[in-house]
Amino acid sequence: MDQKPNQTADSRRFWVVFAVRLQIFLIAYLVAVTVAQHVFFLIEWFFGAPYYPALSILTMALFIPLPSALIATWWNIRSLPNDRIPPAGPERGWDFVWMHYHWLLGTLALFGLWSGLYFLVMQFTADRPMNTLFWPYDHLVPFRPEFVYVYLTVYWMFLVALLGAKQPDESRVTFKAGMYLLVVCMTVFIFYPVAYPRPEIAIDSLASWGLSIVYAADKPNNCFPSMHCAMVMLAGVVGLRRNRFTGLLLFIGAVEIGFSTLFTKQHFIADVLGGFSLALISYGIVAYQKELAAALDSNQWRRWMERLIH
Repeated sequence: MDQKPNQTADSRRFWVVFAVRLQIFLIAYLVAVTVAQHVFFLIEWFFGAPYYPALSILTMALFIPLPSALIATWWNIRSLPNDRIPPAGPERGWDFVWMHYHWLLGTLALFGLWSGLYFLVMQFTADRPMNTLFWPYDHLVPFRPEFVYVYLTVYWMFLVALLGAKQPDESRVTFKAGMYLLVVCMTVFIFYPVAYPRPEIAIDSLASWGLSIVYAADKPNNCFPSMHCAMVMLAGVVGLRRNRFTGLLLFIGAVEIGFSTLFTKQHFIADVLGGFSLALISYGIVAYQKELAAALDSNQWRRWMERLIH
């Protein structure tokens, strides 16, 4: 008689433990990929890199990250045995799934919408007249294909920040901020399309080969504001709210990626600044909406406005 309830409890327990281990594995894997790409960037920057695309990609995507993720998961199992993981709560069905896998579901939803809408709008505006946002300083930035290694880490940094969410409310806030950001970006992409006139690439290194693939897949429109910079800055703010050290690393990564978009001639300086600003505003509106609403309803806000007007 008690076998079915016991099986249900064991099954729920399994999925709770699995969520903890999977989260550690995915974060460790993506961090290792990010580190590996930075190592290749430094090697090619200072010494040049042998042109072996298949071996290099396997090294960055498999040979370094997979053992690192397995070691991190093994260490997590040793330091946090199954019996020390909090048991499942009373949630059932979708509530149970969301409670323990919000970090994965929210990440997949936002990343999927970002990718899908970006490429959909890119195709929609591809044949329309384009604008440019050249500033005098844009011409001073040299073309350095090696920065493609850093440029591509935007996806991993973004995923690491979202996958690290501890509570469902954190995933909800990040998803809402990301949606605000997406709506603004897509609207600007459609009604004021900006394109960067890209240089010709001589494919003579792994970096130039990789950048040529980026150029082929990502058309030069959808420039302002930079979604790469916006998403990685959103990741930085999310990380900072969670942990100062993590947030600092992600902020440094955001600045790196901002520079990489300039050196790879993917974006103008205005695109980078616009993307960073949009991320900060979007997250601030969502994360502090109660405080903003209180300020708007308060007499203090009216006094500020009267002083500003008069």
